[in-house]
Parts: sequence; C-alpha cells; structure tokens
Amino acid sequence: AAAAAAGAAIGAMECENLREHDERARLQSALEAAQAAAAKQSEEYEKELALLKEELAAAAQQQHDSAQQNQQLEEERDRIHTDLLNTEKQLVEARDALARKERELEQAKV
Repeated sequence: AAAAAAGAAIGAMECENLREHDERARLQSALEAAQAAAAKQSEEYEKELALLKEELAAAAQQQHDSAQQNQQLEEERDRIHTDLLNTEKQLVEARDALARKERELEQAKV
C-alpha cells in the first residue's frame, strides 16, 4: 500500500513536472513571438524614420533654395529700382537740357 501510495505520489509529481514544462515551453514560445514582433516593428520604424529624415532633408534643401531665390529676386528688384531712379534722373536732366536749348533758340530768334 505504501509502495502504491508512493508510486501515485511520484506519478502526480511527474504529471505536475510535465505541466510545468509545457507551461514554460508555451511561455518561451510566446516570448520569442513577442520578441520577433518587436524586432519587426523596430525595423519598420527605422525604415519610416529614414524616409522621414530624407523628406526633412529635401524640405530643408527646398527651403534653402527658396531663400536663395528670394535673395536673388530682392537683389534684382533693387537693381531695377536703381536703374529706374537713374533713368528718371537722366530724363529730368535731358528735359532740363532740352528746355535750355529751346530757350537758347528762342533767344537766338530774337
């Protein structure tokens, strides 16, 4: 009877050990699956981050190019404004010279 009880106890312990082993294997499998999913997610995030960095670099270059173009346009506007002022000055001088010549001609007629 004692041997049978001991055999039953050993059998129960072996059964418990098998359940614990199965539980550990299931948990290990779940852990590995979670780690694989995390690694895949991390890889996807890294790819997305690289794309965002490229987009940011392109946007920064475009902003730089636009600023450079704006600077060139401002310089061109200033040059045109200066040219217009000079032309206006020349026109005033030419008009004054013409008025002087007309006066001289009128005086010469008299």
